[in-house]
Amino acid sequence: MRKIICIQISILLLLCGCTRKETTKQGFEYYITSGYNYTLKDGKAVLIEKTVNKDDEIINLPDEIDGYPVIGIGRYHYTFIYGETTRGMFENNESIKTVVLPSKLEMLDSQVFNWSSIQCIEFPNTLCNVGQFALSSCVYLTDVKFGEGLKTISMGMFSHCTALGEISLPKSIEKIASYAFEGCESLEKIVIYNNCVEIDDTAFDGCDKLTIYGIKDSYAEQYATEHNIPFTEIKE
Repeated sequence: MRKIICIQISILLLLCGCTRKETTKQGFEYYITSGYNYTLKDGKAVLIEKTVNKDDEIINLPDEIDGYPVIGIGRYHYTFIYGETTRGMFENNESIKTVVLPSKLEMLDSQVFNWSSIQCIEFPNTLCNVGQFALSSCVYLTDVKFGEGLKTISMGMFSHCTALGEISLPKSIEKIASYAFEGCESLEKIVIYNNCVEIDDTAFDGCDKLTIYGIKDSYAEQYATEHNIPFTEIKE
């Protein structure tokens, strides 16, 4: 019955273009509009949920919603038998293959795409904060393109992305956190530039085919030597 009521409400919202404010039992406030749920942060929108049909393989996320610029993709709250919890916007989604991110996106929350069927993704230059395990266990992911705003590859960000064969990190990257690429068993090539001065010992656990490509005498070369990972020199 509750599901039927929710569907009816969604249809009404779609037809009238209305936006409704809701508050969960735990006090989490969000807005419902046609196709999306979102929260507000300093007058800017963070998308937390989208209606996705089983045939929706390509998702184009809006740059603006209800007049608010979209700067984040977050987690939605839902109630289950033991209380209230959260889930990433596309977590466990088995339909999506490509998601076009908002052009002014600044933040991806943790586990946003975790266990989804996404195959390719491109980060805008404005993206500067990606949460832990944001793309973990995306076993179909093969193509990642970065902007120049990100400084850290967060904990477990690409862990167990078993189809990922190569990746070129932007020059802006300064740190690769723990388990960032753990279990990426197909990863054969990663490009790391001079600005990267910190790589966790566990960052490439289980990446047995990996060769690190980087600048001669850089921290990346030192790390490769210390961890018995093949290193290939590139020109900056």
